[in-house]
Amino acid sequence: MFIRITVLEFDPANAPVVERFWREKSRPSALSQKGNLGAKAFRVIDTPGKMIMVGEWESQKQADTYLKSPEHDALNAGLGPYLKGGLMRILGESID
Repeated sequence: MFIRITVLEFDPANAPVVERFWREKSRPSALSQKGNLGAKAFRVIDTPGKMIMVGEWESQKQADTYLKSPEHDALNAGLGPYLKGGLMRILGESID
């Protein structure tokens, strides 16, 4: 199993928009992809305006294919205006 963790930063006033975008667009898109095992998002409790998204994949290749897809590019374009700074991505592979 492979995970991709993405940390988003945005104006806390935009939290409802960012969270709705996740629930209505980003998560359904990820879940529809071949090899996706799950997608979750978490508010960072002590840092308003920060969210952590965790995608679980069968393999890094499948995660990378989605990350480079036109569908993912369109999601980034839709969410981009609400973000502050860049995205931080952390990659991990199961040791179990």
